Amino acid sequence: MPIKNTDSFLPYRTTFNPDLMDFILTMITIERQEILKKTIEQRTKYCCFVAEKLLDDHNVHAVVRTSECLGFQDFYNIPFEGTLKRNRAITRGAFNWTHIYNYPESNGSVDCIQDLKSKGYRVFASTLHNENNFTPETVPIDKPLAIVLGNEHAGVSDEVMAHADGFIQIPMYGFTESYNVSVAAALMGYHINERVRSHHKEIYLNALEKRNLYYEWLWFSIKNPDKVYEYWKREIRDSKK
Repeated sequence: MPIKNTDSFLPYRTTFNPDLMDFILTMITIERQEILKKTIEQRTKYCCFVAEKLLDDHNVHAVVRTSECLGFQDFYNIPFEGTLKRNRAITRGAFNWTHIYNYPESNGSVDCIQDLKSKGYRVFASTLHNENNFTPETVPIDKPLAIVLGNEHAGVSDEVMAHADGFIQIPMYGFTESYNVSVAAALMGYHINERVRSHHKEIYLNALEKRNLYYEWLWFSIKNPDKVYEYWKREIRDSKK
């Protein structure tokens, strides 16, 4: 089972509570509320990145940042070791707004791909070493798609190559064989994202997903959320009993 980055939160931050939400909204400006709502309207799970055993955590964080900027809500990570920890200096807060699924087990690559396919995704491996590669302009977008970005040295694993639905690469015209992984994510993600948003209307979150995500994001918009919750529980909720 993957470890989701929000699993470490106390339940009050992820389990929708309308009374509690009304209370914390009094602490957040109308302008901030509108920014959150506007951003959620552009959120999508239709496209996502998978980072497979990247050696440099800085690269993973950079891809998370790119993913969030593109409006992708979910990010999948198969760590080289351990579980990805937030790094605000690199992600610029992208961890707060993204759902990150870590697959640290030895069979993480296969488990992740199987989970993605069970959710309806086609999985494309980013690789140069295949004769039938798609490009960001030609990869099929009629179904949700996940793009696996491989290790900086070895590329995607044999397991991913065997289970992928197809392969994708960025055309290059110089001597250097590959882009930095975060640059590759930005180049592929931008073109695919523009195509998807131009041709598909049903790619955005549904009403329930938007409500729950809005509630979750509100907690990142206030200081000392645990203290706020304890105050609400003690002074407001319990006083009504």
